[in-house]
Amino acid sequence: MSVNSRNSPPVEGLAIASSSSFAVFLDVAVKEVDGEGEGEFLGRIEIVLFADSTPLAAENFRVLCTGENKVLKPSGKPFHYKGTEFFAIEPGYHVSGGNFRELDDDFSDCSIYGGKRFPNEHLRNKPKLGSVMATGIVGPPNLELGEPYTILNGADFAICTTEEARRLDIWHEFYVVFGEVTSGMEVVKKMEPYGSSITARTSKSVYVVDCGQFDSD
Repeated sequence: MSVNSRNSPPVEGLAIASSSSFAVFLDVAVKEVDGEGEGEFLGRIEIVLFADSTPLAAENFRVLCTGENKVLKPSGKPFHYKGTEFFAIEPGYHVSGGNFRELDDDFSDCSIYGGKRFPNEHLRNKPKLGSVMATGIVGPPNLELGEPYTILNGADFAICTTEEARRLDIWHEFYVVFGEVTSGMEVVKKMEPYGSSITARTSKSVYVVDCGQFDSD
């Protein structure tokens, strides 16, 4: 399969690329914090996105993988997962990425939808080992639905590395599952020694050295 960088809808709109699913990839490397060069290549994680059931979250992740929406703010920094770190790794629970704070503080809360966070679509997709989830922040109450809070999503995501029912239930209560790892869970396992089961802080820079989308054929 070859990598395809698709044309993107305007960032202000909510138009979604027309497909029931997309396949994307994250190439992961590790190096010393502030180290030079690309470091040690750990491998490729391949992910299928559920564009049919979670179109907003799936499209947000897809566009951030391709980098086709170049920038969203005047700083001119790329709005692209390439070069971003996995900022939290808790062995046996999750690896979390998509945090742009190291590149630009203004990007930390952004999505492709006008640079603003967007609400959860639904929680029908149950998390499991290898699920990819939007890990949003708790927002104000949803008065229309009578809910005490809303979850607002941006660029942050997590890959689930647990099969423990209690922990999966916690994920399911808050986070939208918008994709699944189809290849490369062994790469995710290689990332775990650089995390912490206590703080989830990383001891080295585990980051996305490249990413993109596969052609549908």
